[in-house]
Amino acid sequence: MKNVLVSGGWFRKEDLDRLSEVANVIHLHDLEDKQNLDSALPTIDILLTASWPSSLTEQKIAKMENLRMVQCLFAGVDSLPVSIIPSHVLLCSNAGAYSQEVAEHAWALTLAASKCIPLFLTLPRDKPFFMDRMFGIAARMVSLEGRTAGVIGYGGIGSSFASMAKAFGMKVVAFSRRSDPQDKGVEILQGKEGLNRLLRISDVMLLSLPLTKNTRGIIGSAELSMMKEQAILVNVARGDIVERTAMLRHLKTHPNFWYATDVGWHEKGKEMADPDNEFRGLDNYLVTPHVAGVSSQPTGKPSYQAVQNVIRFIQGGTPANVINKSEY
Repeated sequence: MKNVLVSGGWFRKEDLDRLSEVANVIHLHDLEDKQNLDSALPTIDILLTASWPSSLTEQKIAKMENLRMVQCLFAGVDSLPVSIIPSHVLLCSNAGAYSQEVAEHAWALTLAASKCIPLFLTLPRDKPFFMDRMFGIAARMVSLEGRTAGVIGYGGIGSSFASMAKAFGMKVVAFSRRSDPQDKGVEILQGKEGLNRLLRISDVMLLSLPLTKNTRGIIGSAELSMMKEQAILVNVARGDIVERTAMLRHLKTHPNFWYATDVGWHEKGKEMADPDNEFRGLDNYLVTPHVAGVSSQPTGKPSYQAVQNVIRFIQGGTPANVINKSEY
């Protein structure tokens, strides 16, 4: 039987019990003793992990001569030390396990921005100038019916978001590496010209693509300048897909533009979900602390899907969500 090393407490017992029927399940926390860890590493065939364990350094990985697969619990793998994972080892994300819940959160951000909810919540209701302030904010509200929803990254999250956009009577246009749309009612754009067109026509634009070498900073000053004055940019992907300085400048000079995000920029290797006062003082910036996917955990889908992918691999099947490590 294959030996699977499990790191992190996010995996459900019932899923690990299923895994134990086809493999030897070893918990990393049971190998805290250095000698036990060093003796176990050469026997490990598969690593099942949430976030990367600090004890598995490059030197430790080099000892895992039988390692053939790394399965991540999360949809994104950009936080993993991809460069130290040997080329012959499969790296699999957990894409699709969070799609519906993250798309719902993206729509919560979209609606909050389009209806200026954060601004209304700050109004002092007992003040005489409340009505004047209220109507001033109301002038910035946007009706979504008949407008265009753009999606950059038309995978599970993007397609779920698109389905919801249609329910609001919106036209959906997507930018994707795949030329064949999952939904025939969605126009797919490709290439630089396709991206530029999407930027120009979108009233609401969703970022739902992975952070890779090619997507880091893909939205900068030039791209923001193409967007509509009253557009809403929603980011449920990664903060570093957007250039931070460019976004700060754009929000200051385009007061009717909204940036609604669940993800922050990284500084010194850590995500800063709540940036400095320059952003927090803006009334066209809306942020939640990277919680869009959290609501998936009670459903059990992330744990079930990750474990099921490992079982599929052990039983000789082709695993899903294999990552091209050269992109990271």
